[in-house]
Amino acid sequence: MRKKLSKSFFVLTAAFTLLLAGTSCSNDNMPETTSKFQLKLTDAPSFLYSQVNIDIQGIDVYVGNTMEGSAQVKDGWMKLNLQGAGVVNLLDFMNGKYKLLVDQEISACNITKVRFNLGSDCSVKTLVTGNTSTLKTNGSFTFSVDWDIEAGKDYSFVVDIDAAQSVSLDLNFDPEPYVRAFVEAFGGNVSGYVHPATAVKYIEITNGTTKLYTIAEKIAGAIDGTDKGYFAFICLQPGDWTIKFVTKNTSGYQTREVPVKVTAGQTFKIPAVIELSK
Repeated sequence: MRKKLSKSFFVLTAAFTLLLAGTSCSNDNMPETTSKFQLKLTDAPSFLYSQVNIDIQGIDVYVGNTMEGSAQVKDGWMKLNLQGAGVVNLLDFMNGKYKLLVDQEISACNITKVRFNLGSDCSVKTLVTGNTSTLKTNGSFTFSVDWDIEAGKDYSFVVDIDAAQSVSLDLNFDPEPYVRAFVEAFGGNVSGYVHPATAVKYIEITNGTTKLYTIAEKIAGAIDGTDKGYFAFICLQPGDWTIKFVTKNTSGYQTREVPVKVTAGQTFKIPAVIELSK
């Protein structure tokens, strides 16, 4: 009798093991229902301010009824998991630098709006005087997008806030700021160095229809005893562009233009330092 029980036990154990194995294989073949979603922040420079500080306390996306029944969605808005709330100086993230704001899994949906919820600790620091003033806001700002999130895919989006055009002269942050929002892999990039950096007022790049701006970041490292400046433009439409190095009137140097060709998915690093002449 004991032998029969032992044999039955092994038969049941083997059957149960096969059942688990079958379940495991079935799970492996089940379609994925979520996607990895990242949101990054970058910025264009300001010619008036050395700091544009915004107090980011939350980020929501509008998904409408595309995630109907989800407990995370209220009135069509879904709250994202912000990677550390607090004050961010937008001007710390120009020339291709990013700040990761969101990194999470979300269900398939269509995102049509993004909303930044702001705290009260927003300010600007004037470039010339160094004075710091309170930046007035409406408590949030929203911009439109068209992002289709499909299950099982990875998404990384970049939000490029133009601080210079988003802050008015009376120190109000525009409730509909100047924003470029795009897939990180979109377009191509251009980067390089210019000398002397102190002679450059700003750097402009245009393809005839779009104009973007940046400022040369002075790099310690002498060329003939002076500094050179680094610049970068990211996520540009593929095609022919012209970079213009606009010089200060008092510098004695001439404005210079350099043609570049942008290729999708590539970063074109200008091989030689752009030398300005008098």
